[in-house]
Order: sequence, then structure tokens, then C-alpha cells
Amino acid sequence: MNLRIKHFDIIYIVGGVLLLVGAMLQPDKNQRFAPYIFATGALFVIAYHFLEAVKFRKSSNFQQKRFYGMCFLVSALLLPAVYLMFENQRYWLVLLLIYCVTIFYLTFREGKIKIK
Repeated sequence: MNLRIKHFDIIYIVGGVLLLVGAMLQPDKNQRFAPYIFATGALFVIAYHFLEAVKFRKSSNFQQKRFYGMCFLVSALLLPAVYLMFENQRYWLVLLLIYCVTIFYLTFREGKIKIK
């Protein structure tokens, strides 16, 4: 098993950690910087999925194109979640939950995609 992490994947890992930290700090109303941490993590995750979708856009494998396109569209749900977090509304949790459940499902689908 190869444990080497590419530099490009570090963007996704850092983004995920920032999303988690921002989401954990948000319920405490004294933490005014939590939405900024969450927004930074969301931008990293969206950028990662966008770059993956662009990388596989010219692929001849339709499954890869569709998979990475779906990942990007689902990660776009983080933008309204960031807006709702800045507005101090609780609906950002619903969008974050939809994102998490869908990405969790898609990670199991990724192993079934045949790479050509």
C-alpha cells in the first residue's frame, strides 16, 4: 500500500480539517472567527473538487467525468452553507449534512470506477 500523499491532496485534507474546526467552533457564539475558518476550508474543498473535475473532463471514461462532476456539484453546497453560517442561521447544518452524506456515498463509488 502506497502511503505517499500528493501535494494536491494536501489541499483537500487541510480544507477538511478547517471545515471540521469551523463547524465545531460555530455553536459557541463567542467565536467570531469560526465562519472564516469554515469558509477557508470550504474554498479549499471546492477548489480541490473543481480541479479534479477539470483534470478528468477530457477523459475518455464517462464514469470518471460524471463522478468528479458530481463531487464538484455537491461541494458547491458548501457555498450557501458558508453564507448561512455568516448570517447566524442554523440551516447551514442541513447543507453540511447533505454534503457529508453524499461525499461519503461517493467515496464508495470511486473504487468501482474503472481507470483507463
